[in-house]
Amino acid sequence: MSTDYLFQQSEVIGKRVSQWFGKFNVARNLVKKGQVEVIGERDFRVNYLTQEGGRFGTYNPDGGALGRGTAAKGGTLISSFFSLRLNFELTELAKRATSSRKVSQINALKRATKAGVPEFSNYCDMVFHGSGSAVMATATAHAVVSSKSVYTMDTITGVQNLRRGQYVMVYDTGLTAARDSGASFMIEQIDYENRKVYLSATVTSAAATDKLVFEGVSGASPTSVNGIKYFHSSATSGTTLGVNRANELEIVTPYVSAGGKPTHMKALLLNHKALKKRGEIPNGMVFLVAPEQEANMRSQVTSISNFDLSRGNITKDIGAKSQKTFTFGGTPCRLDIHQDTDRIDGLVPGDWIRAVLPGGDIGYYEDDNGNRFFNLWAADGGPAAGTWFGWVLHENFVNQNPGGAAFMDGCTQPTY
Repeated sequence: MSTDYLFQQSEVIGKRVSQWFGKFNVARNLVKKGQVEVIGERDFRVNYLTQEGGRFGTYNPDGGALGRGTAAKGGTLISSFFSLRLNFELTELAKRATSSRKVSQINALKRATKAGVPEFSNYCDMVFHGSGSAVMATATAHAVVSSKSVYTMDTITGVQNLRRGQYVMVYDTGLTAARDSGASFMIEQIDYENRKVYLSATVTSAAATDKLVFEGVSGASPTSVNGIKYFHSSATSGTTLGVNRANELEIVTPYVSAGGKPTHMKALLLNHKALKKRGEIPNGMVFLVAPEQEANMRSQVTSISNFDLSRGNITKDIGAKSQKTFTFGGTPCRLDIHQDTDRIDGLVPGDWIRAVLPGGDIGYYEDDNGNRFFNLWAADGGPAAGTWFGWVLHENFVNQNPGGAAFMDGCTQPTY
């Protein structure tokens, strides 16, 4: 399979990549691509409204002064595009052995694309759930097994934002510096039941509270795209895209502390808090719910149903079946494995903008000459029997109305 043939294949696949990328059932794809004003090379601005115009009061119709008026006020959120990538390498053997259907049912390039696009979307959804940090998981314990580091992750995010085969970097708990001078470690195994991650080597000076971040970052406090937890915040200090939250309480998100299992009344209160702040129930709000909180929600409904059935002396199995979508407290819910287990986020997709750099939506990486596939080079300086190619994406997210959303935290883990 020649490089020219690879390029011809990529032309066929490239036209379909963007379409595939928007169809996967992940929270990130609830947000549609928006129009933005591009400033310079990377920065863009999004306007927001803080108050409507008009000055209310009374006046004396018998020749009295009518009084002054006011206009609507607002501000500007300023953000930057964030560049993401997903890289592949195919050996010469893989290419040649799969080039003909007579000898192989799987074409290496087509297989990489078919599996890679949803995988890229999956990674992007992971960071979309974040707080603007590059952190993918936080450890609570560390051990060395067979000369390799094994981390146990916390019970909040756990290992749900990690993938087997993923390369990660390890930072200290304060995100001041990367371990091993920024070396990358491959995740060889993930124990989902016990929240353990097995890395490909021993992390020097590892600590129980280390953090795993995605590959490619550098320096202290590495950043990521502006995710859900970046905008869904009840903090009254700090800044959101350059806006001082202490001086602009309109961008503070209403929230409720569950203090245990989320109840129907707490879900109703969450909507009511948003209603009081904006004068209307958020249009199109969807609760993003981790599997653990789905179990908590359904256990309440099951208990009520069991009580009603027992009053009628009826024996029936009404065990709840897990579903991708359901309703709780009158609000549509979406089951989301990337959601933190201790919180429920009320996402309002219509208030979000997915800003994409012009010409920078998902596509193949190309050099100045339009080349998409590149030969690998061996350690001795000669060419290696393999080909490199990758996909890139330049995007970021803005919530124009974080005060119109809502979230619940303090949700306890269920006992199964």
